[in-house]
Amino acid sequence: MSLTDREIKIILVDDHKLVTQAYASILNEIKAFTVTGQAYNGKEALEMIECLMPDVVIMDADMPVMTGAQTLKIIREKYPELKVIILTMHKEMIYVSNFLINGAHAFLSKNCEMEELIKAIYTVIEEGFYFSSTVSKAIISSTLKDSEFGEDYRRLRLTERETEILKLICEEKSGDYIAERLNVSANTIKFYRKNIYQKTNANSIVGLIKYAIKNGITYVDP
Repeated sequence: MSLTDREIKIILVDDHKLVTQAYASILNEIKAFTVTGQAYNGKEALEMIECLMPDVVIMDADMPVMTGAQTLKIIREKYPELKVIILTMHKEMIYVSNFLINGAHAFLSKNCEMEELIKAIYTVIEEGFYFSSTVSKAIISSTLKDSEFGEDYRRLRLTERETEILKLICEEKSGDYIAERLNVSANTIKFYRKNIYQKTNANSIVGLIKYAIKNGITYVDP
């Protein structure tokens, strides 16, 4: 079954009801998407998640009762497999990085085109994350000084093929692109990706980028 043939259940979370209704109307027009719930604060979102068990939560960062950051923390603890896309008007790099480091799978501006949000939904389901090029550079730049992972990064060496795949991941290439470029199956890339995460002791793309930078596998453009 292809990704577009399966049902992707979505919960929308935003304290502006007209915003959630507009997003729901657009997303429900796409065959693969079903908006199963609309919440207006973090507390309502957590109650809906427990009942509806969605695949993706698209959530505003700034909400009453419980903020996006507070809600994200609980989601990560209780539902580690649930994909979370943050929508916000904030563009400060430290703000973006904090959400991504703390478990968001994508971070988009509320001004983004609908096509980008749709792409982000498909990508977080298939690849686990979606970063625009601007956000990717911000993450790398703002996490260079972070020594959280330390020498653990060097405890296991990547193979030549794993290193090659890691470089492509850091360049935001999709699994399908990597598979085609390396002339292997998509399942093979998924196997390599799993090994890379285990060897680097990373649990997010941010962790992979940090590993790559610390070990000279990739670099930050000036």
